[in-house]
Amino acid sequence: MKHSFQIARIIYKAKLGGLSDEEREVLEKWLETGEGHRRLFEEACREDYLEERRKVHHEFDVDRGYRRFRAAVRILERRRRIVRWGAVAAVVCVVAGLSLIFMYRERTAEVAMPVVETIMPGKSVATLTLADGRQIVLGDTVYTKLQESATEIRIEGDRLDYAESDAPAEVVYNTVSTPRGGEFQIALGDGTRVWLNAQSELRYPVAFAGGTREVMLTGEAYFEVARDTAHPFVVRTGALDVKVLGTSFNVRAYPEEQSQTTLVAGSVAVAAGSEERGLVPGEQLQRDVDGGISVRKVDTEAYVVWRHQRFVFDDDVLEDVLAKLARWYDVDFFVQHSSLEALRFTGNLPKYADLGEVLRKLEQTTYITFTQNGRTVVVSEER
Repeated sequence: MKHSFQIARIIYKAKLGGLSDEEREVLEKWLETGEGHRRLFEEACREDYLEERRKVHHEFDVDRGYRRFRAAVRILERRRRIVRWGAVAAVVCVVAGLSLIFMYRERTAEVAMPVVETIMPGKSVATLTLADGRQIVLGDTVYTKLQESATEIRIEGDRLDYAESDAPAEVVYNTVSTPRGGEFQIALGDGTRVWLNAQSELRYPVAFAGGTREVMLTGEAYFEVARDTAHPFVVRTGALDVKVLGTSFNVRAYPEEQSQTTLVAGSVAVAAGSEERGLVPGEQLQRDVDGGISVRKVDTEAYVVWRHQRFVFDDDVLEDVLAKLARWYDVDFFVQHSSLEALRFTGNLPKYADLGEVLRKLEQTTYITFTQNGRTVVVSEER
């Protein structure tokens, strides 16, 4: 009896694909030494076996089953087929053991299955740091006015507006930073509009002065620069310096990631180290972490649509896809096998859906699965 239930546990583990070498040896010996063993094993490994056993379990009539069992025993005793009975009993025990294990696992899963948290998408939220160090939390429900130096600042829900003002005697800086799961819009004093993506920071003058209009960026932002031929606009990131007169472009410059400048309209000159490259609309300059530079033609929509309602990916590696989702949903992804990070994905995902819906769409178009545990998501290869 004990051996039969051991076999049942091994068959269950074999069905899940997790046998040790010792267990596999026990199973092979059992398959070879009993009539009908292999047939029973193949039956237990069928996809619908568990559903059938569950149905039998729920419909089983205990009194009727016991009467049939006692009748079978009396027949076997009359025929004195003791050896045969031992074999039958062993197989019956294995079947019973399998049923019990499957039902126990099912019940345990029902009881222990944690409630999966619904993780909602990011929203308009940021922190404004004024010149004197004061901080103001920005959100889509905040409406107020501030005064910084001689410039009026209006906070209007998901947007921060700086009124145009004369060039100051002393340049005063403000900083807007977004957390993971945050985004925000800024209208600078010269009329330039900036969309700041999640986990990003923009430092800028309250009012521009001097020959250039310079801002400092960490993270990702989309710019629509107000044209002023006398005062070029410069975005400094540390890895790249982007110089423009009046144009629309996207800059991505997260620490320890590939930096990119994607030009939508106008023209830009991008300085990376000692090199400088000019871009025309539809081109993207990339600077790798090791300093290598390349320019390529791209579908610009895939790189700027994040400021609207969608995420669009164009043959992106899974590592980049997960990095964007992690920042927007404020979650961490754990990839079980590093080889999966190199998978390519082309697709279009809703930006304001909950994370579960987005992950289901990814699963439908790849051979990977996602298992959520709190705010950690395990990425594995579909078995």
